[in-house]
This record gives sequence, C-alpha cells and structure tokens, in this order.
Amino acid sequence: MTRLKVRVDLTERQDPPELSLSREKPLLDKEKLWDRICKAKAASDEGNADFLLRIYLALPKEGVAESLRVPVTLEELCSVSADVSIPTQKSTINKTVKFIKGLVPNHCNIGFTPFFDKNIQEFKGPLPLTIFDKEWQGDAVNVHSGKKSKSDEKDGNYTGYKYPNEWTQNFSVWTNNFRSFLITYRDIYKINDFAECILAHKSNVDEIIATDGV
Repeated sequence: MTRLKVRVDLTERQDPPELSLSREKPLLDKEKLWDRICKAKAASDEGNADFLLRIYLALPKEGVAESLRVPVTLEELCSVSADVSIPTQKSTINKTVKFIKGLVPNHCNIGFTPFFDKNIQEFKGPLPLTIFDKEWQGDAVNVHSGKKSKSDEKDGNYTGYKYPNEWTQNFSVWTNNFRSFLITYRDIYKINDFAECILAHKSNVDEIIATDGV
C-alpha cells in the first residue's frame, strides 16, 4: 500500500485554508481530525497519521456536507404524499352516484316468459295470482330458456311451466303475491291507472269483510 508522506512544521503550524475559522468557536469534527493527524506526526506515528490523513482527504467539502445534513425532525423524515404521487391520465367518465329519494332498485324483478308478458300487457287470461311469486317466476324462466320450442301456447292453451292453483295459497302467500302483482303493473309495466283501480277494489273488499264478515 502506498504511504502518503506529509511534512508538518510543528514550530509554525498552520491550519489548511478550509479550516480558517475562529478558534473561539467549538472545533468541528474535521478540525479535530486534523489535530489528531498533527499529533500522530509529532509522535512519529506514521502509520496512524497516514490512516487519518486518508480519512481527512476523503471527507466531503463543507458545501456538500451541508446539503446532506441529517434530518432532525419527524416532518423531515416523512414524505408528502402529493410529492411522491405518480401522475396518471385523468378519467373523463363521470362516476357520480345519484340517490333519488323514494326509489328502490328493481333487481328483485325476474320477469315473465313471453306468454305471460303478453297477457299482462293486453289484460288477457290466464293471469293467475300465483305467477307473481318470485320463486315460481325464476323456475318458469329457467324451464322456458331450456326448451327447444320457445312458445308456451298450443291451440290457445298454455303449455309452459305449470303454475300452482290459486286455491293453494294461504293468507301470507296470497298477500305477497298480490303485492307483487300490484308492483308489476304499477312499477314495471307502468300501467298506473289499472293499479289504482285494483287498490280501490281491494279497499272496498276489505271494508265489506270488516263490516259483514266473510
């Protein structure tokens, strides 16, 4: 290893130009290192003097050291999210969700096969109340979609998925089916006049039952 030879005049020791700071101030680390180099040379400790001198020469200049100072506050240790965010292309699609008071999603509506869809719109029979049961509607649509012939009618008779007899309904089932029947005409097919007539008819029936009994 090549050894650096440094000649130090101990009678008139002068600090290097970059250390021309007032001695009234506390010594910097670089100044302390220079003093140790001088002491090692004075003690004829060439090995230690050369080692310390290599460290001294490898130190960055004061301007660089100032720019690389160690952060001392928590704010300096944390990055600002806005500064580190990756710029991306802004989307032009409006994704605003609008809420309309009083409305509910109609995803519960499964729908009817073409035969009953036509009868509902044209007020034709048969239209048994049991076809407004959601579970039955789902089964009927599944059976219809698997048929080779897409017609549920033959010689004027219904030939599709069998619907339950209306007399098999108990009060709870009848109430649910009637409500579905009303919603179908009013909210799905938008035939409001007929729906209002049905409500008025049911109100009259309920009043008669309440007064005279069944």
